[in-house]
Amino acid sequence: TRRSSDLQRLQQDGLIEITPHVGARIPSFNKTQYLEIVSVRNELESMAARLAAERMDEKSVKKLFEIVEKMEECTRANDTRQYTTLNREFHDTVYSCCGNQTLLDIINDLIAKSSQSQSIFYRSPSRMAQSTKQHKQIAEAIRDKKFEEACSLMHQHKLEGFTITLNFLDS
Repeated sequence: TRRSSDLQRLQQDGLIEITPHVGARIPSFNKTQYLEIVSVRNELESMAARLAAERMDEKSVKKLFEIVEKMEECTRANDTRQYTTLNREFHDTVYSCCGNQTLLDIINDLIAKSSQSQSIFYRSPSRMAQSTKQHKQIAEAIRDKKFEEACSLMHQHKLEGFTITLNFLDS
């Protein structure tokens, strides 16, 4: 059945554990697995930013700057929920312009496997201001076709976010 295959996929992705005759449960946090996933994510997402800087059209660049403006408004209003949505939209916009569907699929799979990272702004609301500044720098590097700078800025941005998340999960 479809439900059974969906559960099997979740189990394969490590998002649930299934015990026969007992049921499914969400596995406990695995720090080693999280570190492995985010280290791969950091490299691949940085690569996607570099590729996007090479390929992104003017319309998509404009969208990045519009998202950053909305992020600035959310930061001023301390609107963590909307900021989190915009953060995902910013990164999705960058990655979708990388021109490599396989890379995009792998990134999205790893994001799903490291969902702890998605709540960073709830755990550290002060991160919004720094993140917005970094998003703006990434957007500028992409706009200016500075491929390696876009890659480097994304790498630093992701590293800081993952570190904050990991520190929180360790506490």
